[in-house]
Amino acid sequence: MPWRFDLLALSLILSLALPTALRAEPRVYRLAPDSTLSYFVRHPMHDVKGESGDIKLLKEPSYDPANPTDMSGLRDIPLQAAWASFSSGNANRDANTSLVVKASQFPTITYVIESVDVVTAAADGVHHGTVAGRLYIAGQKQAVTASVDIDSRDPERIVVRSKTQVKMTDFGIEPPKLLLFAAEDSVAIETTLYFAP
Repeated sequence: MPWRFDLLALSLILSLALPTALRAEPRVYRLAPDSTLSYFVRHPMHDVKGESGDIKLLKEPSYDPANPTDMSGLRDIPLQAAWASFSSGNANRDANTSLVVKASQFPTITYVIESVDVVTAAADGVHHGTVAGRLYIAGQKQAVTASVDIDSRDPERIVVRSKTQVKMTDFGIEPPKLLLFAAEDSVAIETTLYFAP
C-alpha cells in the first residue's frame, strides 16, 4: 500500500540522516592568552630558560573533541612569537639572545604545523602523538618533529603540550660563549597551548 511504502521510505531516510545530524562538527578554536612558548639552553655555568606569553596563531585551528584522532583541522597552522617578547629574567642576556638569533633581521620564531598524528588515543582524554612541521629561526628553515600531548577532557579548554630539541648550528647560529665557555648546541623548545572555542 502507498502509505506503507511512504513509511518505509521515511524510516530509511531517517536512519541515514540521523547519524549525520547527531555527529559533532569540528569547532574553531582560539589561542588563550596564558599560552607559553619556552626555550632552554644549557651552559657550563648556568642553565637558561626564556619564555614568551605573546604567541600568535596566523590561522585558527578546528578540532572535534568527540573525534580526538581526527587532526585534519590542525594542518598548515603557523605559530609565531616575536623574539622581543621572550624573557629569561635577565635583560642583558635577552639582548644578547636577540643578537644571536638576528632578531633585527628576523624578528620572529615561527613554526608551521604540517601534520599531527595521534599514536595513543587514551580513554582518559589525554592523547599522545607527534607533530611535524617547519621551524624558522634566524632566516633558516628546518623540518622539526615534536612529541605532543592533547588534553581534550574539557572541550571548552583544550590543552596542547609539545616538546622537541633543535641544534643552533642547524640554523646557522654559533652557540654563545660566556667566560670562554660555549653553551651547548642543543636547545629544548616547549609549548603549552590553551585553546577555547
